[in-house]
Amino acid sequence: MPTPIGKLLVDALASAGLSQHAFCRAVGYNQGSLQGVIKGQRHPPRGSEEEWVKALGLKGDAKHEFLVSYWLDHAPEQLAAEIDRLRAAANRTTR
Repeated sequence: MPTPIGKLLVDALASAGLSQHAFCRAVGYNQGSLQGVIKGQRHPPRGSEEEWVKALGLKGDAKHEFLVSYWLDHAPEQLAAEIDRLRAAANRTTR
């Protein structure tokens, strides 16, 4: 099942009109490893987030959301869960 970064990555690839193969060529990443990131079986590589954002053409809120999810994918599980809880609480109060 895709993780938050996996889902954002799939959506960003579709929005950018990029295949996984084309994206991997652009950022120098293995396609099998990318599929592992999408499926939640591995983490995206540390230190490559800006290169990925650029290749995906992300800007503004989409860029911010992608970066936060990218970083959270490397965070300890308890921290990521707490941030998810806080986001959900914030969403409830802004509706």
